[in-house]
Amino acid sequence: MDSLHNFCPVPMGALRGHPEIWTMASREESDRESAIRHTMNTIRFAAEIGAKAVVVHAGYVDMPMISPQLFDLLAANQQFTPGYERLRMKLHTQRDKKAPRQFDHLLRGIERLLPLLEETGVVLALENLPTWEAYPTEIEFEEIKRRFPPPLSAIGTIWGTAKSAKTSDLSITNAGSNVCSPT
Repeated sequence: MDSLHNFCPVPMGALRGHPEIWTMASREESDRESAIRHTMNTIRFAAEIGAKAVVVHAGYVDMPMISPQLFDLLAANQQFTPGYERLRMKLHTQRDKKAPRQFDHLLRGIERLLPLLEETGVVLALENLPTWEAYPTEIEFEEIKRRFPPPLSAIGTIWGTAKSAKTSDLSITNAGSNVCSPT
């Protein structure tokens, strides 16, 4: 077993497993607390079964989803048009304005997980989701690595989906077998 996808086992009361029931970057404190509590449960379970990593969706910036519109324009070969550029700038402006506060929530959540990650030797693998609204971007991940450098932390990132992941700064070379994956 290489990894578990958060949340595993599925938390009591949840209708089904989904990695974004709660997120550490949520604006809501109760959601952040639930994310941390159930991520800790997943980390403990990963250690019990010998999984090397727990794949986590960190959350989304609280803003309208603009990425799908950009993807549609890209698919229509419209990425060099003024409309595409206006939409891209709108997305970046909104994200830059709203992201820092929620990113601070994410950093505090990671900090709370560090003792358990160090105790168990499990890697926290933050999955980079395919939208600009998701945390972490490459720049944000660089900040995470700066704040929590090895050997202080066991944090990596998986770029793409758990089934076809490429890894960056992660002690496992691929996502391999993944349990409790939402896909």
